[in-house]
Amino acid sequence: MKKKFNPRIKARLRKNRQFLSKNIDNFFGWVKGAKLVELKECNTDEDPVRPELDNKFRTGYGRKIFGVEYQGEIHAVMCFAYTNEIPKF
Repeated sequence: MKKKFNPRIKARLRKNRQFLSKNIDNFFGWVKGAKLVELKECNTDEDPVRPELDNKFRTGYGRKIFGVEYQGEIHAVMCFAYTNEIPKF
């Protein structure tokens, strides 16, 4: 048995599908235009996880900071540590 939808619901679904399609196109345009860049430092005050770690620690031996740049602006920051073992706390 086929389910019947209210005409208002059909219109809303059609509008949402167009909105979603437009956002997906914008997302892929963003991904294609973004690039990964190495940073010398970052604003540690804006770090929601570990703001107590300073830039000296984040760029020390075996560590690097990378940012996602899009249209000349940094949108995300990631700190990496290259290790031979799994870190333990």
